[in-house]
Amino acid sequence: MKRSIASLAAICLLLGAMVPTALGADPTRHFEKADVSTTDSSFRPYLADPDRTVTVVLQMDARPVIAAASLTGRSERQSAAKRLRAEQGKLDARIKRLGARVLDRYQYAYNGIKVRTTNAKLADLAALPGVVAVRRLPTYERSNVRGVPYVGAPTAWQTTGVTGLGQTIAVIDSGIDYTHANFGGPGTPEAYDDNDPAAVEPDSFPTAKVIAGHDFAGDDYDASGDEGSPTPAPDEDPLDCGDHGSHVSGIAAGQGVLADHSTYPGPYDASTFADPTDFVVGPGVAPDAKLIALKVFGCLGGTHLV
Repeated sequence: MKRSIASLAAICLLLGAMVPTALGADPTRHFEKADVSTTDSSFRPYLADPDRTVTVVLQMDARPVIAAASLTGRSERQSAAKRLRAEQGKLDARIKRLGARVLDRYQYAYNGIKVRTTNAKLADLAALPGVVAVRRLPTYERSNVRGVPYVGAPTAWQTTGVTGLGQTIAVIDSGIDYTHANFGGPGTPEAYDDNDPAAVEPDSFPTAKVIAGHDFAGDDYDASGDEGSPTPAPDEDPLDCGDHGSHVSGIAAGQGVLADHSTYPGPYDASTFADPTDFVVGPGVAPDAKLIALKVFGCLGGTHLV
């Protein structure tokens, strides 16, 4: 996930948002300074670009529902949330006049209004009645590099030496993309696209990592018949076409993919995640384990095959 950008002292002079006080006034001598004291400091490096679009939360002065210990019943909490929402709604017209757009409202864990706007309007939004601060929304990116360290797997590798070596994990899901570098495959789009999912080509499967498997479904299978045929068409190739099985298998026993898109060769110990940016896909919890792909889903829809 991206960290909030710290304020940069070198551009503090840009925060004045200086404008002439009257048409024709000398701009070098007459200024009006915008109040940015209640604006999240992480925005300040961006204020030099007034047209930059940002998503913010206007923090309101009243306490959110969860902070009111006296509200013990569900109906009381709902009534309190309704009152907060009504107060928030009083700002709608003024927010719109500023050229901003209300995206969402919060009353329970937080009392705030989510707004899409430009940097030029942040000070005006902060000055609205009842607004005590303008908060930046952090941006989160999908990543599986952080999860394995979070659950303590590298510590376990280091202290016990157990990395899944000698173990086999069968994954009952949508199959496994054994052409992926996370499972020791070539890791190229061509390797996947050129693989016939209904037949096993010579020397393609099984692999050193995905040592066995079976497709009980076929790519076109869907139990409901809405997304495909309700009749399975089994074959010997468990190549994943829905991604879910590969994701699950990667969490369990993926080897990891480095920034150059090659398979991570190890070691698996406390040093593995010393620099998380080394990986585009992090190793799984038991990266030395072997896998068996039992495909019970088609590309879309559900299954009756379990």
